[in-house]
Parts: sequence; structure tokens; C-alpha cells
Amino acid sequence: AEPGVSNITTVNRDRLKTADVYLRLHEESQAADLLRESANSALGEGDLSTASDAYRKLTDAYSRWGKLQDAMEAFTSFVSLKDSSLRLREEQMVASLELTRNLNEQQQKIDLLQKDVELNQKRMELIEQRSQLQQADLSRQQLIIWGLLLLILLGLLGAWFGWKSFRQKRIANQLLALRSLRSQMNPHFIFNALNSVNNYIAKNDERAANRYLADFSRLMRAVLENSKHDLVSLQSEVQIITLYLELEHARFKDKFDYTLEIDEALDLMEVELPPMLIQPYLENAVWHGLRYLPDKGRMDISIGQQQDGSLRVLIIDTGIGRVKSAELKTAHQKETKSTGMANTQTRMEIINQMYGTRLHIEVQDAFPEREHVGTRVEITIPLLTEQNIRHT
Repeated sequence: AEPGVSNITTVNRDRLKTADVYLRLHEESQAADLLRESANSALGEGDLSTASDAYRKLTDAYSRWGKLQDAMEAFTSFVSLKDSSLRLREEQMVASLELTRNLNEQQQKIDLLQKDVELNQKRMELIEQRSQLQQADLSRQQLIIWGLLLLILLGLLGAWFGWKSFRQKRIANQLLALRSLRSQMNPHFIFNALNSVNNYIAKNDERAANRYLADFSRLMRAVLENSKHDLVSLQSEVQIITLYLELEHARFKDKFDYTLEIDEALDLMEVELPPMLIQPYLENAVWHGLRYLPDKGRMDISIGQQQDGSLRVLIIDTGIGRVKSAELKTAHQKETKSTGMANTQTRMEIINQMYGTRLHIEVQDAFPEREHVGTRVEITIPLLTEQNIRHT
């Protein structure tokens, strides 16, 4: 143990270090248990500094764990202990100033007594009165200055803690909104996919129905798995895109063909992006553009990396275009906004707001000079990693 530090305090500090290791390993439950033990033990020892550190780390552990209520309680305890620590320091400072003042006064009395031997009594009384008045004024000025400095410090600390608390709440709410949006799969796609299975069964094509249902199950499993993460690898996203395109092509093989080109220089496992960002635009191209064509159309998807390192996804289809598609919509379709497209737009706005990125999606006519103008979608995805998301 360190000199002047009890064995219990040393144990509590070791628990804090061990909890840091668990947090780096994303073992928030084990970290929270150690931090609670450390906080309770430190409070029993009257070690406000260690207890304050434990509650601060416990706030971080609960936040990562998703227990926001527990995180707020831990943060409240942290603020309370910090206030107690500040009050204790203030009392110690006042006591130290009082001791210094008393020592100065005693020294002045000794000096006055020594000079009393050499000087006459009246002159000594005048000198003593002047000295006492000057010291009193200086003490009052010092007290006023220290009081003002303390008030300013407390005001700054209160403002900082309030801003930090507000920012943490806002980020927590935005993360919850993102996770909620990620967990939603377009209900129109699920409904239409199950209808396709029903059509295969109605045609007595049991083998095709079984094959389609198996591919659909793989897609659903991949989507649900990716919805748990803030970011997924490009390889995982490409797997979902490929499965989706195969399913749609199986249903509308007489309506369109497609190509999917991926830059060979891309490391699909290293590049990360928000999950289910591309699929809604593929679905929109098939269901609102290509399937209305009298002849077979096509859709070309390319994925590459730009000079600044950002990811560029380009989707071009030869469908009927946005204007004509809107004209063909039923009254119910006009009243109901596409869930996938709306969710993607909302997710993009939240991500840009939280992380200061420039995730950008541009939609325009692909072939304005043709009868079927088609649609061109360009998605620019900035470089994101789990590490810079956690430290934003």
C-alpha cells in the first residue's frame, strides 16, 4: 500500500482499475458489480475521492449497458459526492486561512511588544492601531476576493455539469432512436415476399416456394442480426443486398436484370457503415420503377471508395421514373409514406447530427432524355468506426 493510504483504499483503487479492464472488454455487468463494491466500501471509509471516481465510472458502465435509469442515479451520486468533496475542501481552506490569520496576529503582537521597550507607549498605540486597521482591510479584501472566486468556480462547475448531463441525455435519446429505426424492416417487403410464397404454392411449385422461403429466412436472420449493431462491415451489408436482389429477381425475372460491382481495392471486412442503408433504395427501384415497365429493364449497382476515403454507392435503374410512378400510385399508397425510405432519411439526419458527418443521399432522374427516365441514387457514406462513435 502507498504511505498514508489504507489497505481498503488500495483495494478499492484496484477494483476501479479492474473495472476499467472489464469496460474495455465490453463486460459492463462485471464492471458495474466491481464499481458498486468500490463505491460502497469507499463511502464506509470516508474516501469521497475514490467513491466519486467509482460512481463516475459506474455512470459510464450503465450507459454502455443500456440501463439509463441506473446511469442517471449513479451520475446523481457522483455529482453529490463531488459537491461534498468541494465543501470539504472549502472548509479546509477556510480553516487554513483562519490559522494563518491567527499566526499573523500573534506575530504582530510579539513585534509590538518588542518595540514597546524602545518606543514610548503612545507611539506604540498609534502604530498598533494603524497596523490593525490595515490588516483588517486586507483581510476583508482577501475574503471578498476568495468569496467571489469561489462563487465563480461553483457557477462554472454547475454550468459544466448541466451541459454534460444534457448532452449525455440527448446522445442517449438519439442512440435509442437509431436502434429503434434499425430494428424496423419494411412491412411491405415482408408482406409481398410472403405473397410470393403463396403464389408459388398456388401454382403447385412447392420446390420454388421452399427455395424462396429458405432464402427469405436467411435474409431476415441477417437483417435482425445487423439491427443489433451501430455499424456493420461492408461484407455483411453486401450479403444482405445480394440476398435481397436474388429474391426480387426470382419474383420479377421478366421485369429486370441487375449487376452488382464492388471495387476490388475495398477491404469488405474493414469498411463499416450503418446497417440497412442501401436496401430501401433497391426496393424502391424495383417496386416503384422497374416492375411497371412493359419490357425488361435493368438495375446497376456499384460500390467504390472515393479519394477522401468515403464510400460511394451508385444505384441506376431504367424504370419509369419518380414522376410517373407517383401518378400510378393508388390513393392508399399516396397516403402511406414508404417506411424504409422515411427511416433511412431519419437515420441519416440523426447520424449527421450526432457525429458531425456528411452522410449524403442524392436522388435524381437517370435518363431525362428518354421516355422511361429511370432513377439515379448516389449515397456518400463517410468513414465511421465503432471506436470514434463511442468517443464522440
